Amino acid sequence: MKRLRALGVSFLLIWLIGCRQSGSAALPGLEQVEAARIASITAQEQDGPGRRIDDPKTFQSFVEAMNDAEYDSAIFDIRPPDFAATVRMEDDALHVFSFWLKGDEPGLATKETYSGHYKLTDAAKAILSELFRNAAPLEREKDGDAVGPLPPELRVVVGDRIFAASLGGYCWKDACADVPSNEELAEKQKFHVLGTSGENVRLAFGTEPDEVSVMVSFPDEERPNESLKYDGSYFRLAAGAGEHLYIVQAKWPQGSASYVFKVEVEPSAKR
Repeated sequence: MKRLRALGVSFLLIWLIGCRQSGSAALPGLEQVEAARIASITAQEQDGPGRRIDDPKTFQSFVEAMNDAEYDSAIFDIRPPDFAATVRMEDDALHVFSFWLKGDEPGLATKETYSGHYKLTDAAKAILSELFRNAAPLEREKDGDAVGPLPPELRVVVGDRIFAASLGGYCWKDACADVPSNEELAEKQKFHVLGTSGENVRLAFGTEPDEVSVMVSFPDEERPNESLKYDGSYFRLAAGAGEHLYIVQAKWPQGSASYVFKVEVEPSAKR
């Protein structure tokens, strides 16, 4: 009987190790980060230049390095990260990571909207450090053409979903630009966002503005636009089911800009 139990334990350990090595199950927070669906990765070194990665082979290296990590649900509080990386998927969904890769201590990473952290292997730490440092300098683009300085990007966080708002009209430094209507901009949004009436929405600007206002319109209803309360980070989705169009106005010392995004809203009782 003891021998049978020992054999059973041995088979269980072999099975567990095999599952871990096969990589069949992605770590928490990485389920949707598939190399074949990544459009780009941008990395920002602390006090350094932004860099952009467009090579599909590099996407695969990034995903393999992350999936080789060990996930720990505990929250930790240490020095500021060495790198911030934003993974943009083909549907414009964003996955935002912070990395601690410098020094002799083990490499660590966190993912925005997830409370735990990832313990990187030494090999993964070296691979990610090289990927971020060797990436090409970032040039922001508009409609496929390189342009001059643009207002900061706006990330929108609804629950555990993160995506980029469309940049509308702006005046930034010495340049001003007009764009199509808010409705036309919203139609270009690939990422389908579901939300609940009253749900918190967080706005994360690349550079924090001095002033922010939020307005919502209802394209499919004969309903007037509404101004929404913004508390410095969050606002709440408006009441009523259907497609909501949110317009954000922001001001900085360098200029001002508008941003647009849409959310399919359901009444809270249905969720």
